[in-house]
Amino acid sequence: DTTKFIDNLANLMENNVTLLSDVFLESISCLRLKSSIRSTITSILQSECKSDPNLVFALMICNHKLISLVKFKGHELSPNDFHLILNQIATTKSTITKSSKSTSAKNHLSSSSSSSSSSSTSKVITYSTSGAGTFPICLPKFNDTGYLHAYISPNNNYSEMTLLLLSTQPGNMVGLQNKIEKNLRSSGVLNTMISSFKKLSSFNYEVEEVGVKGLLHFIYKDKLNGQLTAPGLVSPYRTLKEQQRLFKLYQNVKGRMEGTKIGGGGKEGKEK
Repeated sequence: DTTKFIDNLANLMENNVTLLSDVFLESISCLRLKSSIRSTITSILQSECKSDPNLVFALMICNHKLISLVKFKGHELSPNDFHLILNQIATTKSTITKSSKSTSAKNHLSSSSSSSSSSSTSKVITYSTSGAGTFPICLPKFNDTGYLHAYISPNNNYSEMTLLLLSTQPGNMVGLQNKIEKNLRSSGVLNTMISSFKKLSSFNYEVEEVGVKGLLHFIYKDKLNGQLTAPGLVSPYRTLKEQQRLFKLYQNVKGRMEGTKIGGGGKEGKEK
């Protein structure tokens, strides 16, 4: 049933202007983090995942923002595919949460398998009450004729932080997940991140930190890496209506830069 995924994506696009900017500019927002912590996380993902010949991507995500991405075998993860992953994670978490309320403990361990093509469907495999599980996902920019096997594992102490492993073959990723989390704990970075995240009122920085007098908001995209940064939305963009107005201003600016006219939610031809 794809309806829930489409509904969730539409809801995100309507109510999360920051995420909408990411999609519109085909970019990925990274979580602001000390470089030493990010380097440690990336190193752990690389060292623990390299032994699995079927693994394609390993990611850590928090609050719709990327913490770390490790790519194997020279594969690339496009921003568009990344946002499909975010939507699938959000929808899957919601599905697991709803189903766990009506399912007894004895049903928390279930299994299913799929060996058919990408047009087939596969149920989420829930390994524990924490919401860890697997699901198939098609990433069109990566391969539009098949799907990858994704393993999602929300952190037990901070559910907004999620480990995601993407593989070409189905398999039990619980062992690999346990090794990664064990190393993250022993290195100290996991507790450091969780402690700092719990103290935050927002995952965004404020525009005043840039030090440009009179600046209300900005968006910067690193075209080489496809990464985007923008400050949090504060006055005068506190309401959803004002945030949507700001986004339309960015739409118009981008349209002018590309020589296209934006209106009615889409392109209306070349500007004269």
